[in-house]
Amino acid sequence: MLLSSIGRSSLERVLAITSSSTSIALQSIKYFQRIPTTICHKDIPAGIISINFTKRQYSNSSRLDAIAKSRSGIPAGKSTRVSKSSVSKVKNKSQKLKQIKRKQTTVLVKKPRKAKKVLSELEKKIVKTISLKSKALRTPKKLPSSARTVYMAVNLKGTSGGEITSKFAEVSKGWKNISQSARERFEILAKANRVANDNKLKEWLSQYTPEQIRIANNARKQITKMGELKRYWKKIPDERLPKHPTSRFLCFVQERFNSGDFKGVDILEASKQLATEYFALSPTEHKKYQDMFIQSRNKYIKDYVAAFNREPQRVKKDLN
Repeated sequence: MLLSSIGRSSLERVLAITSSSTSIALQSIKYFQRIPTTICHKDIPAGIISINFTKRQYSNSSRLDAIAKSRSGIPAGKSTRVSKSSVSKVKNKSQKLKQIKRKQTTVLVKKPRKAKKVLSELEKKIVKTISLKSKALRTPKKLPSSARTVYMAVNLKGTSGGEITSKFAEVSKGWKNISQSARERFEILAKANRVANDNKLKEWLSQYTPEQIRIANNARKQITKMGELKRYWKKIPDERLPKHPTSRFLCFVQERFNSGDFKGVDILEASKQLATEYFALSPTEHKKYQDMFIQSRNKYIKDYVAAFNREPQRVKKDLN
């Protein structure tokens, strides 16, 4: 049901009082004429009315605000609110400026380096020994390889601590008084142990290259020079390693010893006599041993290349 004529006339009077412009009031009357209105249920008192507005209607307050803005000089339709994006941009700029200022004010201070500890001569020796021992490799433990060591191992088995010292002398005395048949039995055991040791060593060597064994032997040589017991750091025997060439003088000595002329002669006396004979040789005789040396050197180079895939940097020179 539409508004009554009395209601419309009263609304027009109200708008005429509140508005200073008659044209605005007329526009408002026309706007309200287009709004569909309904009166609530008959049981509700006549003074209460409910008005339902559609989604397309516009509030009177927003229209009045537009008019007020037009009078104050602000164009209608433009909002004075600041968007969130612009505010966030301003904040980001201010934060960046603060960070730049902080970077400019902060001064980088280098941390003082820790002074290196000066090692004593003893500490240097310990460090070097540890490094060499790591390269020297540990060969597999060997079984007793002589008849006497087999006998001692059998009779000292189960003893420990101070008992070994007292019992060692007793067992050594027993070895001297052992029978020949018992001695031969321990010799057979020792021979079997030597074969087992050789097989064990070959199996162990197969895990390493000739280059690694060469480095290990060099390390062992340096360890013994530093005062370590030589028996614990013997040269590792490896058939794959090339044998160094034999000098002219050693070629001569080997030939003379193989002749049997110095059998039973003291080694010092034999050495003096061999030296005298060698330096008394004629140039033609010297050439014979020079050729033997060259042949030995060529074989060494060939074996070296086969073992290490490179030529030796320094070939042993014959200075004699």
